[in-house]
Amino acid sequence: MGVGSFLEVYTTVFGWLLYDNVWSILSETGLAYIPFFTVVIKNFAEPYKSQEAKDAASVSQRRMELDIISMFIVVIIVVSPYMNLSLGSQSYKNACSAGPAVVGGATGTTYDTSFTTTALGGAVAKVPIWWYMVMNLSGAINDSVIAGINCSVNVRQVKYEINNLQISDQGLKDDLSRFHNECYLEALATVSENPNAWQNTFNAGGYDVDDREWVGSKFFIADSALYSSIRAKTPVTGFTFDASRDSEYDTTVATPSNGRPSCKEWWSDSSNGLLKRLNTEVPASKNAELSAFGSLFGNSLAKERENAIKTVLLNSSVATDSMDRMVLNGLDVAGEPGVLVSLGKRALAGATALAAWGFVETSLIAMQNILPTLQALILMTTYFLLPFILVMAGYGWGAVIVATFAIFSIKFLTTIYAVLLYLDSKMYSAINQPSLNAIFSSADTMTLGALYADLSIAIMWVVMPSVWIGMIAWAGVKVGSGVGSATTETKNTGDRGTQGASGAAKKF
Repeated sequence: MGVGSFLEVYTTVFGWLLYDNVWSILSETGLAYIPFFTVVIKNFAEPYKSQEAKDAASVSQRRMELDIISMFIVVIIVVSPYMNLSLGSQSYKNACSAGPAVVGGATGTTYDTSFTTTALGGAVAKVPIWWYMVMNLSGAINDSVIAGINCSVNVRQVKYEINNLQISDQGLKDDLSRFHNECYLEALATVSENPNAWQNTFNAGGYDVDDREWVGSKFFIADSALYSSIRAKTPVTGFTFDASRDSEYDTTVATPSNGRPSCKEWWSDSSNGLLKRLNTEVPASKNAELSAFGSLFGNSLAKERENAIKTVLLNSSVATDSMDRMVLNGLDVAGEPGVLVSLGKRALAGATALAAWGFVETSLIAMQNILPTLQALILMTTYFLLPFILVMAGYGWGAVIVATFAIFSIKFLTTIYAVLLYLDSKMYSAINQPSLNAIFSSADTMTLGALYADLSIAIMWVVMPSVWIGMIAWAGVKVGSGVGSATTETKNTGDRGTQGASGAAKKF
C-alpha cells in the first residue's frame, strides 16, 4: 500500500492500531450498540404518534428492517476491523527517485528505530474492508498522477542541504587559511602590479567572470607565473621533501620530513591536495541532486560540485577574500556572476526587501518539509477517531461517504505537493535563465521578479491545498446528504406503500 512520506508509513499503522483499541473499548462497554437501540425506539415512537396502532406496527417493522440492515452492512464492511495492516505492507517511493520503494522498518531513516513494533503497540493492525480499499485506491491514484508529472529536482531542498554543509575537519580549515594567506593573496598582489595585462590574459582564457574571487581560481592555477611559481612559506604536512624543489634547505645539516609545495601542487595534488580534501566535504550522495539541479541551467556536475565547494567555504567562515563581502545565493545560477552575487544587487530596495526574500525562501523550505509531516499526522488522527464518528452518526451511510471523501482528499495532498514542487523548480529555472526573453525587461526587474515568483509559490503552498480540501469537502457533504435523503425516501416510500395497502384492505 503506497503512502506519501516516510512518516506516514508508521503513522498509518499506529492510527489503525489506535482504531482497533477504541473499537474494542466501545464494543466491550456496549457503547457501540447504542445506535441500534436508538433506531428501535425511534422507529416505534414516530409511527405510533401519527398513525393507528395496526398501521404503525407495519410502518415500524418496515423502517426497522431497512435501518438495521443498512447499519449491519456498515458495521460489517466499514466498522469491524478485518484486514491485516503491517509495517512491511506500507511502502513509500519518491516519484523522482531512481531507487526502489522502501517499506516500514527499512526506510533508511531514524523513524525505523523510533517507531518499532514495540513502540507502536503491536506489529499488525486490523483495518475494516472499506477503509482498506479507500487507502489502496487513494495510493494508486497518487502514484498514477505523479507518474505523469515529469520528474524535477527540488531546487530549494538541494540549496538548503548544500547551504548547511560545513567543513568538519579543523585541520583542513587551518590549511585553507594558510593557503589563502600564502598563495591566494600573493597571486592577487602579482596581478595588481599590472592589472591591464593580466585582464587581457584572463579574458583570452574564457574564464568565468567571478573565477578570481575564490582561492581555487582556475586562472591562478593555469598561469605559470601565479600558483605554479608561488610556494608555501613553510613545510606542509602531506607533501614530502623534494631536494630539487626545496633547495633552500641544507640536507647536510637535516632533511625536513615535509616540503614546501607550489600553490598549484598544494591545491591540485591527487593525494593530499586541498581540492581533493574539500571534495570529501560534499558527499558523493549529493551528486544526483547536484546534476539534476545543474541541468536546469545547462551546468555540468563538475561545475555544480565546484559551486558547492564554494558554498562550503563560505559556510565554514574560511577566509576567502572577496567572497567574504558577498552574500550566498545558493548554487550557481546561469545569467548571474556565478555562485556569488553581490550584496548590492540582491538588496533590491534595501535591507527590508532582502529580509522579506529571506523569509519567503525560509518559509518555502519549512512548508515543503512540514506539510507532508502534518498530512501524515492528520491522517493518523482521522483513523484514530473514526469509531467515535461512525457510532455517533448511527452507522449512517452519509457519515461514511463524508469520511471517505475526507481521507481521499487528505491522501491526495501528496499529489498536490508534487505538482507544487514541479512548478517551483520550473519557475525558478525560468526566472534565472541567462536570457531574459520577454519575461523581464532588465536585470533589475528580473531580480524583483524572482522575489515575486518565490512569493507566488509560497502563497500557492497554502492556497492550492485549501482550494482542494474545500472542493472535496463540498462534494463529500453533497454526496453524503444525497445518500441520507435517498435512505429517508426509501423508508417514506415503504410507509406510503404500507398505508396504501392498509387502506385498500379496509375498503375491501
